[in-house]
Amino acid sequence: MERTSEIYKLKARISQLEKEIRDLKGIPLQMNWHDITQEITKAVGVTEQDILGRKRTRLIVVCRQIVQHYLRTTTGAMLTDIGRAMGRDHSSVIHSCNLVDNWLSFPHIYKYGATFLRQFIFVELFQKQGEGR
Repeated sequence: MERTSEIYKLKARISQLEKEIRDLKGIPLQMNWHDITQEITKAVGVTEQDILGRKRTRLIVVCRQIVQHYLRTTTGAMLTDIGRAMGRDHSSVIHSCNLVDNWLSFPHIYKYGATFLRQFIFVELFQKQGEGR
């Protein structure tokens, strides 16, 4: 039980330090993700309302996951902030980031997701991050 409480304390401290770093760098907590949703709308035809909504069709869910991963990797924003902006819980953001990382690491296994990622202009950013791991 002590180990679990230590882990939670360390995670809280890491989160606090990340916030301090963002404040020092001047990175705003408010994220502008309108540009990425426009790119998705152009490439796939999914609307911004679909991404923010509760529809669970595969195409919309994949778009939602890509947006969450993109925000996490490019802005370095906290999971709770991304979740709040997307109308989701932070655990959904964690799941989305892990899933997209898997698409990048194992494209031969996750063919649908990997193929879908290639349709977007910002796929080069994803690939660079995947190679660095």
